[in-house]
This record gives sequence, C-alpha cells and structure tokens, in this order.
Amino acid sequence: MTYQISGKTKIACLIGWPVSHSFSPAMHNAAFQDANLDYVYICFPVKPERIPEAISGFRALDICGANVTIPHKEAVVPFLDEVSDEARKIGAVNTILNHEGSLAGFNTDVYGYSKSLELHDFDMIGVHAVIIGAGGVARAIAIGHAMTNAASITITDTAAGKAGALVSNLRELYPSLEVRDASRDPGLLIKSLVRADIVINATPLGMKETDPLFLDSNQMECISPSAAIFDAIYNVKETKLEKTCRARHIKYVGGLDMLLYQGVRAFEIWTEQTPNIPLMKKVLQEKLGTC
Repeated sequence: MTYQISGKTKIACLIGWPVSHSFSPAMHNAAFQDANLDYVYICFPVKPERIPEAISGFRALDICGANVTIPHKEAVVPFLDEVSDEARKIGAVNTILNHEGSLAGFNTDVYGYSKSLELHDFDMIGVHAVIIGAGGVARAIAIGHAMTNAASITITDTAAGKAGALVSNLRELYPSLEVRDASRDPGLLIKSLVRADIVINATPLGMKETDPLFLDSNQMECISPSAAIFDAIYNVKETKLEKTCRARHIKYVGGLDMLLYQGVRAFEIWTEQTPNIPLMKKVLQEKLGTC
C-alpha cells in the first residue's frame, strides 16, 4: 500500500510503552486512504517518564490526534485541556483530539467493549462481572458494566491498592452498585467466579506465548460453562486462554472487535467522518492471520 505524503498531511499517532505490536497503524492508514483523507498514522514509543514532553509535543508538532495505550491511559489525563464526561468517570483516556493546540481527551474503550459483546450476542444488562486487572482498560470495562446496571462487579489486581482505588471510585459514582475488591480475599474471588456471567482478562497476560493464564487452574474451574470470558488481548492469533475456553465450551470473546470499534470511534472524533468498518476489520484480520 502506497501513501502520498505531502506538506499538508495530518499526523495521527499512538503512544504507549511498548507500541511495536500494535495493529492500529495498518487499520487507520487503510481507513484514511479509503476515505481519501490526507492523514497518516504512526506509532511513538514513549517511556512513562516522558509523558509530559510527549503531550507538549502534540501541540508543538500539531499532531491532529492520538491514541493512548498501556501504560499511559491514566497518566496523560492531567496534561490535557479538557476531558469528556465518560473519560472523567473512567479516569483514563485512550483518544486525544488536538483542536488548534487545545487537547481534548476521550475514552472510546467503553464503546469498543460494548460493541464487541453485542456482536457476540452477549447482553450486558444486569450481569455479575469479574474483572482481573485494574488498569485503564479495566476501568473502562467496569464503567461500561456500571452503566448497564450490573448486578455486581468484583475486581482484583496484583498491584497493591489498585483494585481498591477503582472500587472506591465506582462506589462514589454508583452508590447502589455492588462492587468489591477481591485482591486480598481469594475466597471472595472464588465465590465471584462461581456466580459470574462474564469474566474479563484486563491484564497484559496472553500477549506472549510464555505467559500463564490470567487465572490459575482452580479458579478457571470455578467459571460456569454458561458464562463468557472476555480477553482484552488482540495481537495473538489463538491465545492459550482461547484454547482453554474452547476445551471447556465457554464462550470466548477476544479483543479484536474491541480494538476495531474503539478505533472506529477515534477515527470519527478526529475526522468527523465514519470510516469503512468492514475494511478496517479485514485489515486487522489480515494482520492477525485469520483471513
């Protein structure tokens, strides 16, 4: 695919650490070309300590828009001029719009997550959800379930205090919601897994072939065959978790459609146009090697 870069070409980008695994450049560049837009999308690996400089660089270089991935989704928030209500509730930003030097932050992960479950015929309303991980993606997923009247949300994370902070935030936003931190309570996690309608892997586990499952074998056995497992990992053709779910006949929802639809919404924010969604999905599938 050939791109005609001109002196007027607008630059959109992805920042994260690392970013070399990302499928977003292929997806967005195909959509820009299909829409005859003079844009190009590139990746910038940004170390965590360089976030303030990176955000200043958006203004200095007139970067038109950006996506933000692990581990920067929460760290960028204080450096933006405004943040959408949804992103403010989540406490994390994954999309930035630069309008004449003013940077606005959005979170399109809730839309991407909700859309991916919808495509797999999973109804989010009133479910018992268990979220493993408490980073930016987990925050978006938790807010998505809170907004759809979850029966309960249980969260756990290996980092001390991280799940507790998210639980406290959810209780403030949604006082009537049953939300619990199971980080220091293995028994509570087991009970939550037993009654769960959906269990979410919001950790990076699964990105590498050598990674263990996000739950141990005993915890996996607690999950009902009628439940679903959502895996935020998207850059592996067939994860160990997907194989495990297939063996146990549990509905598995991978992260590719979430990536697709959060990207669709970001494209709309940057360009005020709707992209060619089938093309974007085809490009992602080609990158993954599934078509």
